[in-house]
Amino acid sequence: MEWHARSASDVLAELETTEEGLSSDAAAERLDSVGHNEIRTDERRHPVWVFLDQFSSALIWVLLAAAALSFAIGHTVDAALITVILLGNGIFGFVQEYRAERSLEALRELATPEVRVRRDGTDATIAATELVPGDVVSLRQGDVVPADCRLLESQNLEVDEAALTGESMPVEKHVEAVDADTPLAERPNVVYKGTNVTRGRALAVVVETGMETEMGAIATELLAAEDPETPLQRDLHKLGRRLGLAVVVLSAIIVPLLVAGGTALVQAALTAVSLAVAAIPEGLPAVVTLTLALGVRRMADENALVRTLPAVEGLGSVDVVCTDKTGTLTEGDAGSGRLGQRPVVPRRGRGGRGRRRARVGRPAAYPPRDRRGL
Repeated sequence: MEWHARSASDVLAELETTEEGLSSDAAAERLDSVGHNEIRTDERRHPVWVFLDQFSSALIWVLLAAAALSFAIGHTVDAALITVILLGNGIFGFVQEYRAERSLEALRELATPEVRVRRDGTDATIAATELVPGDVVSLRQGDVVPADCRLLESQNLEVDEAALTGESMPVEKHVEAVDADTPLAERPNVVYKGTNVTRGRALAVVVETGMETEMGAIATELLAAEDPETPLQRDLHKLGRRLGLAVVVLSAIIVPLLVAGGTALVQAALTAVSLAVAAIPEGLPAVVTLTLALGVRRMADENALVRTLPAVEGLGSVDVVCTDKTGTLTEGDAGSGRLGQRPVVPRRGRGGRGRRRARVGRPAAYPPRDRRGL
């Protein structure tokens, strides 16, 4: 609904509420009807599935087949070695990803803010997840907007909407209605879930909650998107398929040659299997997992949480980051990398008296490689 194009009184009438807020009973009924004010994310993966995902690579399947064949022909040591390597690799990857899942869950719980709301004509503080359309909330400097709201009163209100629109500068807000075709980033009488109040205060009525908010619309598109494979995952799958094909071709060539040379069929088959198992690099998955885990550790040292191990390699494959003119990927802080000063040189004329000093910040006295910091 085009809440920005309607007056505050019309919005209150549409939502069947007043500036005194909803009653507790009405709020409870609406909560049962519309659900909690939450943004749905990917469902939490069960630990069993997290563990089984460590064995989803085609290369792992080839190694499992090699272990089974080794055991079948009596090479129990080789079979046990391959199995131990694969289990160790799976457990190590599981521990890394499960810890990341637990950390994300803890962050989500910490990120649940409280909000000042009017219920039964009095002010109260409740969890933002309990808000429903029609609730009247109070916003102040430093607050995170808990839901999409239509402003009822505003006093020097400014909101940072960078998380939604990409604009790095705070936006001034007021309560007057605007045209229905006004773009989202230019609607001054509406504040959106997840944005931050940087100045002033306001009284607003909740118009949308949860997945019905603008942030919820973005989350819906993200949930519908498929996670692409990273370059490393594609290469490992390709390697696994090629190894499997090579083993089959090698066996198809060696067995007839050995049989033609007088070797028994069973012995020829065992020889082909032994050669096939020897051609498979059983240590490769462990090396890859350990390398990715080291990358996760380095990212953690930079306060970055990586949910899955292959994501580290995907991030490392990025060559160019494309963003718009607002530059919201920066820290929002401008500074100089180096300040320089030209040397004092004698001023010519009148017996060489007098000295001239260059202005600060001019790079004349620095070699070319240092000028980039100015």
